[in-house]
Amino acid sequence: TYVCSMCGDSYSDDFIPAIGHDYKATVKEATCTQGGYSTYVCTDCRDTYIGNNVEPLGHNYIVTYVAETCTKDGYTQYTCSRCEDTNKEIVPAIGHQDGDDDGYCDLCSAELRSHDNPTNPTNPSEPKTDICKWCGKTHEGFFGGIIGFFHRIFATLFGARY
Repeated sequence: TYVCSMCGDSYSDDFIPAIGHDYKATVKEATCTQGGYSTYVCTDCRDTYIGNNVEPLGHNYIVTYVAETCTKDGYTQYTCSRCEDTNKEIVPAIGHQDGDDDGYCDLCSAELRSHDNPTNPTNPSEPKTDICKWCGKTHEGFFGGIIGFFHRIFATLFGARY
């Protein structure tokens, strides 16, 4: 800028163009719970601004289901494939079911009362007829007891058939 020393009149000449900013970006990646963005800093004058905002990604859960059994709890587990965040919901064990009242669990076939103890487990005060695990019949009397004895041995050695 040139200024007259007598009258104060002025004019500008010989302009030098601005060199402009030279921004370098640093990226902060978005996560499941926090958004991402880029921070731009000028390498010459340190001017700074933030841009390219990205919303949080949210969790990407993979579901694993382990079924409950009569005696063991099951669960549903949710594990995020990005950040390993985990939630587990317990599903209580079902408990043995004996709807047909045969002394064996309808779901897992577990024996609910022994062959030698014919008490009904669902109503212990009510006696239950003792059905042989080997032949499916009731053994009564002296000879029936002997047959039942051998059938218990067969059932133990070879597995129950009924």
